[in-house]
This record gives sequence, C-alpha cells and structure tokens, in this order.
Amino acid sequence: YQNAAITAGAKDVLVRVATVVEVTGEGALAGVYALLDKSGYTLKQEDIQVADKEIKVIQNIKKNVTINDYTINQMMTNIKIQVIQQINQTTNISNEQLNLIVINNLQQYNIDAELNNDLLQQLLEYAKSFSETDAAQTEETIKQLESSINGSNWPEILATQEGNMTAQQALKLDQPDYSDP
Repeated sequence: YQNAAITAGAKDVLVRVATVVEVTGEGALAGVYALLDKSGYTLKQEDIQVADKEIKVIQNIKKNVTINDYTINQMMTNIKIQVIQQINQTTNISNEQLNLIVINNLQQYNIDAELNNDLLQQLLEYAKSFSETDAAQTEETIKQLESSINGSNWPEILATQEGNMTAQQALKLDQPDYSDP
C-alpha cells in the first residue's frame, strides 16, 4: 500500500494497513487517501486511479503466480524506478521502452513464463499509466521508492503479516502509539 501511495503522490509517509475485517486493496487505499487528505496532502484523481490499478495488477498476478508480497513489491518498485530514469533521460518514454522494462523485470524475478498474455498486458498498461503520473516525472520519487522497499525490514514484517488474524488476536498485539501530539 505504501508503494501504491507513492504512485498516487504521497511523500515521506509510512503506510501500514490493518483491519479487523477483510478489505480489498482499493478499500484499504481509500482509507489511506482519506488520511492523506486530512493531513493536507493533495493527490490528483488520475494518479489515485493509477495507484488503484497498481493494486489490482499485483492482486491479479498473485492469483496466478506464486510470489510473495515483498518480491512483487520489489519488482513493481524496480519497474517504476526504471520508468522514471528513462523519462529523466529522454523526457518521454516509448511503448517499446516500457515493454522492455517490464519484460526484463519479469525475467529478473523469474515470473515471465508464468504470466499469461492478459496479465502481461495489464502490467504493460499499468507501466504506461504510471509513466504519465506526477510521481514518474521526478527523481525524488526514486528516493521515496527506494526508502520504502530498501529502507525497511519489509521481508521480516511481511513474513509475519501473511494470512488472516481474528479480531481478538489483533487486539492482543502490542500496538505502537501513532497519535499525533
């Protein structure tokens, strides 16, 4: 969700989503966007739609490919970073360059053979949509993405977060204080 929030234009935020009932990715992001709005962030509706598309693409890939959350987020982060770098070098990006970026990352993460054409097309369309966001137009986004994926202990966090937990189990967990003085 943090990765998608960066796509939508969030900067310097830590996003953790937890619910006592199962929600869709889009529903969880709607809550994140509401909190960002309340905190003074202005996000463009078009960029929010791209972030929502990102969540859907990830969910669709995970339904068809054996891949964990950390790895899929690493791949999506790499795709976005490479798109940004290409835009910064040439001020625009061709469909051929986008295709090459996506295909190379799929091969790097050994999931290219597992994707059907529909999923590949969804990922390519997402990459094109991302290239048109405000986030893709600035190198600052690279720092945000790298910090999000590399600057944390996501593998350890995600390993303990997979699966479902009952409301009673969630309430028994030690909760950090996120209150704003």
